[in-house]
Amino acid sequence: MKASTRGRAPSRPPLRLDLQGLRGLGVILVVFGHLFRTPPGIFSALDMFFVLSGFLITGILIDSHAALGRVYFVPFYLNRVRRVMPMATTVILVTVGLYYLVFSQARGKQVATDGVWAFLSAVNWHFTAEGTNYFSDTSQSPFLHYWSLSVEEQFYLVWPVLLLIGLLVAARSRRPQVVLALVLGAVTVVSFSYSMWHSTASPTAAYFSPFDRAWEFGIGGLIAVGRPLFARLPGWAGVVLGWGGLAGLFLPIFLLRYGDPFPAPWALASVLLTGAVIVGGIGRSTKHLFLLDNRAMVYVGDMSYSVYLWHVPVLLLLRPFITPDTLGYYAAVIAVTAVVSPLSYHLIEKPMRYARWLMTPPERERASRRPRDHTRVRQGWMAVAAAGAALVIAVSVSSHGPAPAPVASTPLPQLAQGAEEGLTLLQQQQRRLGDALRQSTYPALTPPLSRLGASRWLTDQKRVGCATVDAEQLSGCRFGPAGAKRHAVVIGDSVAVAWMPGIRKALEPLGWSVQQLTRLECGTWKLPSYVYDDGTPFPKCTEHHRLFTQYVRREKPDLVILASAGAEVRNSERPGYPDAKTVAYQGLRGTLAELRPAGSRIVVLGAPAGTSDLLDCVTRFGTPEECVTEPGGNSYRHRQGESAAAAQASVRYVDTKNWFCVEARCPAFVGSTPVFVDGAHLSLPFSRQLAPLLRQTLLGPDPAKSTS
Repeated sequence: MKASTRGRAPSRPPLRLDLQGLRGLGVILVVFGHLFRTPPGIFSALDMFFVLSGFLITGILIDSHAALGRVYFVPFYLNRVRRVMPMATTVILVTVGLYYLVFSQARGKQVATDGVWAFLSAVNWHFTAEGTNYFSDTSQSPFLHYWSLSVEEQFYLVWPVLLLIGLLVAARSRRPQVVLALVLGAVTVVSFSYSMWHSTASPTAAYFSPFDRAWEFGIGGLIAVGRPLFARLPGWAGVVLGWGGLAGLFLPIFLLRYGDPFPAPWALASVLLTGAVIVGGIGRSTKHLFLLDNRAMVYVGDMSYSVYLWHVPVLLLLRPFITPDTLGYYAAVIAVTAVVSPLSYHLIEKPMRYARWLMTPPERERASRRPRDHTRVRQGWMAVAAAGAALVIAVSVSSHGPAPAPVASTPLPQLAQGAEEGLTLLQQQQRRLGDALRQSTYPALTPPLSRLGASRWLTDQKRVGCATVDAEQLSGCRFGPAGAKRHAVVIGDSVAVAWMPGIRKALEPLGWSVQQLTRLECGTWKLPSYVYDDGTPFPKCTEHHRLFTQYVRREKPDLVILASAGAEVRNSERPGYPDAKTVAYQGLRGTLAELRPAGSRIVVLGAPAGTSDLLDCVTRFGTPEECVTEPGGNSYRHRQGESAAAAQASVRYVDTKNWFCVEARCPAFVGSTPVFVDGAHLSLPFSRQLAPLLRQTLLGPDPAKSTS
C-alpha cells in the first residue's frame, strides 16, 4: 500500500445493481410473509440480508483500512449512524404516537417500551428475555421486525474490531488474504457450531441471537475477502452461479417447516444460495440476471430499508379499521406501505445520509464536490423533528383525553332476583354473556387494561397460588383447611393454573383441600415426547407426568381435575403425528389409563374458548364488537378428541364452551370483568366468578353430599 493514500476517504465501490435487486426481492418476500404467514419457510428470505451485509460491510472495511489505516472504523460508524438512525427513529416515534392515539394508554406504554429497546438496537435481547416466539400468532409488537436490525447493528459494532485484528495478523504474513480468510473462517465456524446446538436446545432464543447469526455475516465476509479470486472465474460460471443461486433461493421457502432447527443448520441453504448470487456478479456484468438487475427491482432495493421499517406497523395499525385477513385489508397494507416508504426514502433516509456534521473531514471534502440539496436535508431534519413532536402530542392526548372508548355511564342491567329463580347456573351465565354481547360501549374494566398481559397475570397468580410445581414444592402448593376430609388435585398447564382461583373458591369453603400440581406449557396428555410452543424438546414435561401419576396413585385423592390449553393440539403438527383430533384422543386416553387404577373420581375440564387480547382489540375508534371472537378450529378438534377419550374411559368431560360463548360468539368481558388477560388465560376475578359453575360441575347438584 502506498503511503500517499493514507488519510484519504476511500472511494465508494461501484453499486452492484443485482444485489440491490436482491434486496428488493428479499423485502418483498418478507412483507409477503408477515402479511400472509405462509409458506412456513418464507422468513428464510431475511437471511439474504445478513449475507449481503457481511459481504458489503467487510468489503467496505477492507478498502477503508487500505486508505485510512487503523482508524478506518471511525468513518464507518459515522456512516452507520447516518444510514440507520434517522429512519429507524422516525418510524419508532410515529408508531408509538399512533399506538397512543389508536389504542389504549396501557397498550401505548407497552409499545413505547418495545420502542426504547428498538432505538437502543437491543430489542432482540428484550424479546428473548420475554420469551417471545417470532412465529407465534400472538406476537403483536409493531417492533418485532426490529430484531434483525438490532442483530445487524450488534454485528457492525463488533465486526470492524474483529476484522482489524485479522488485518493486523494478516499484515505479517506473505499471504495476507489466506490468513485473513482463516481468521474470519474460524469465527464463522465457531458461530455455526454454537448455533447447531443452540437452535435445537433453545430455538426461540437462537432465532434472535447475534451469536447464532454471526456465521451468516461471516460467510458474506469470506466472500468479500475472496473477491480477487472470484473475479477470475469464467463468465459462464458467473451466469450459472447467479441464476442457480436465485432459483435455489425459493427452495427453502417452500421446503422449511415449523419446528425445523433454525438458523442452524437450515438457514445454511439460503445463506449459500445468496452467496452464489454474490459470487456470480463479482468483477463482471450482471445484465443477464434481468429479474434482479432491472430498474423496478433496483428501486425497491434502494428503499428496502424504509419498506422493511414501515410494513409491520402499517400491518398492525390498520387492523382496527379494516377486517384482517380480507382482500381489502391486504390491499390496504400494500398500498399504505407503497406510499409511505418512498416518501420516507426520499425525504428522510436518502438526504440524511449526507448529514455533513456526522462526517469526517475527508468525507466532507469528498462530499463537497457533489452538489448539495440543502432543501432535502432540511426536509429530513424537519420530518424527524415532526415525528418527535407528534409523539409528545399523542402521549399528551392519550394521558388527558377520553378513555379508549366511550365508558358506560351506568352499570350493566341486572336481572331481577325473581327472574333468575327458575334458571340454572348455566342459563344465568348465558344471560350474562348475552348482556356483554349487547354492550355498545366499554365499561370501566376491573382489573384495568394496564393490569392485563401474560407476565402481569403470572405474577398475580404466584401471589395467590403456584404455577410450576415440582416434587419439593408439593406441600407449599396445597391449599384449604388443615385436616380436610376431602382432597382434590388439579393437573395441567397454564390453563389449569388459570382455573385454580375458581376451583379454590368452589371447594375450599366446603372443607376441601386442593393440591395444585401444574407445570407451565405441560398439558395433561400422555405423548411419546413433548415440545414447548416453539418446538423445543421438553423433557421436564415427561418428568412431570411421572410425578403427577405417582402422586395420584399414592395419595388417592377424592377428585382429580385435568385441564389443558386448546393449543396442545399443536403437538400433532410435528412430523409423524396424526391429526389434531386423534392426538387429543390418544393423549388423554393414555393419561386416563394411568390414573384410573387409583380409583379417584376424574373430571376433565374442556379448554376455555379464547377471545381477542383486550390490549390489541380495544381502540379509541372501536366498540366491544371488535373484541368478540368465535372458537377456532383447534378448539373444536381439542374438544372432540378429549370428549371421545373421556367417554371411552367413563370419565366426566365438561365442555365449557357455553361458559364463555353464546352461539359461538364469545365476549372479551362480562360485566366489568375481563374474561381473559391475554386472550388465552382467565383473569383472576373471572375465574372466581365461575366458582358456582365449577362447584356444581365438580361436586354435582348437591355439594353437601360430597363433603360428608
